[in-house]
Amino acid sequence: MPYLRDPKNVGFGGMQHETRDQAFDPACGSSEMVFMKPTKILLILAILVSAHPGWGKLQSFHFYLYKNEDPAPAIRFSPTDRIVACLILKDLPSGRYTFHADWYNAAGKLQESSRHQFEQRSKRDEKKIESRLEFIKASLLRRIFSASESTGYHMKFYGNWEVRLFLNGEEIGRSVFEIK
Repeated sequence: MPYLRDPKNVGFGGMQHETRDQAFDPACGSSEMVFMKPTKILLILAILVSAHPGWGKLQSFHFYLYKNEDPAPAIRFSPTDRIVACLILKDLPSGRYTFHADWYNAAGKLQESSRHQFEQRSKRDEKKIESRLEFIKASLLRRIFSASESTGYHMKFYGNWEVRLFLNGEEIGRSVFEIK
């Protein structure tokens, strides 16, 4: 079975965008890569979303990380930054919801967790929810004279971290970011 390419399926900069799916051909006993059209992928995702209880609630959402007061998306931070996980929900049905974020350190252990309950009054309303992580909680003067864990300025922060976002107990997003 040859690779199938769709000449109309061109991505940014004129580069060919291809999606591969593993297929098994019982006649020859081998598996080959087959390209799928994006419409087929969207159909599969739509079926998965509708089949999973709770996923159908989230018609549209956007999730990104940023630092301090600059809302530009980022994935690299320093220990002095305030890291913000921003979740924007659209077309969420009316009702009460619980949002929580779990922040995992470079060792893979839960460092912090935050919870927020909110009520969605109308499906047309856009809801913006943020969870913040700050490493340095001591004053500048205290940090200058001490490098202990109580000041928050020590090497355990460096490495790849992960944040996981949940809505009513179901994971809706995750992101890996770097502290250096």
